[in-house]
Amino acid sequence: MKAPHLATIIGIVLGGCTTSDPIAYYQAHPPQEVGKGNSFGHVDLPPTASPEEVTRAALGPAVVEVLEVRKVHPKGVTAHTAVLLMLKGDVRKIAALFYSKERGGWVVYAFDAH
Repeated sequence: MKAPHLATIIGIVLGGCTTSDPIAYYQAHPPQEVGKGNSFGHVDLPPTASPEEVTRAALGPAVVEVLEVRKVHPKGVTAHTAVLLMLKGDVRKIAALFYSKERGGWVVYAFDAH
């Protein structure tokens, strides 16, 4: 096999071992801060509110675009909704949305998207 072809194959194999999916990365490597700070506080919306409504209420005008919404269940964390966001300044964040009956609203955490 010629060297350029071998290098291409190695690149494809190694590239396939990593993920460019920030929500999948978040689910596989949940931040330690979930439930322990880094919260944007309580969002007083009903449980039927859309993820976009909740994130815009929590983060305000910083949200430029909601890129993706997915249900996740990271190890050691309650199942919830993860939202991949584009913020002003081309900054991508993951918002973790938890509805709390006890609090009567949503709790939102935001993390850097990897």
